[in-house]
Amino acid sequence: MKVYKFQIMSGEVCFDLSHCEECSSKVCVKACSRLNMGNILTIKNGLPQLKVSEENAKRGACTECLSCELDCRLYGKGGVHVTLPQPELERYLKKVPYRLVYQED
Repeated sequence: MKVYKFQIMSGEVCFDLSHCEECSSKVCVKACSRLNMGNILTIKNGLPQLKVSEENAKRGACTECLSCELDCRLYGKGGVHVTLPQPELERYLKKVPYRLVYQED
């Protein structure tokens, strides 16, 4: 698996480039370029890449809107994954007396 990833302020964005190679729509880049989104992605050699420095992406150029991942799942090949750890939520879930189950289809 070929991977392209970069850090953002609260987490990480990861592209599975094997999915991106098969994708003709590149909806992740289109989603990112919408009004009030980060507009940090571009296509280079047929694959999505940052058009800002990794440092700028990490400092907040990425708005963490999740539109790249959502549009990729809906209209692309499902190769984008945004990870935004929520330690407060994890601590809370350890205290609840029941288990919450999340299952992806």
